[in-house]
Amino acid sequence: MCDAGAVNEHRIRFEGASTAAVSVATAIADVDGVNLTSSEAPAVLEDGRVRLDFVVEGPLDVITAAVEEMRADLRGESSIAVDTS
Repeated sequence: MCDAGAVNEHRIRFEGASTAAVSVATAIADVDGVNLTSSEAPAVLEDGRVRLDFVVEGPLDVITAAVEEMRADLRGESSIAVDTS
């Protein structure tokens, strides 16, 4: 069983406008208790959007809340998800 408050690494995937990719990763990494530990180079998708995969370290509940808050502000065909597996 995973403790939601435990500090672990979690992969996050953003897909959307290239202009938003870095600001999304930065906003999540700036949340208290969350540290950005790695990021892949953005990949351009066929429809012109980009995919940015990055890894953050922190409590799952804090990371999930940050992703949910970011998701509420996304526009158009953008998406963000945290891999909890």
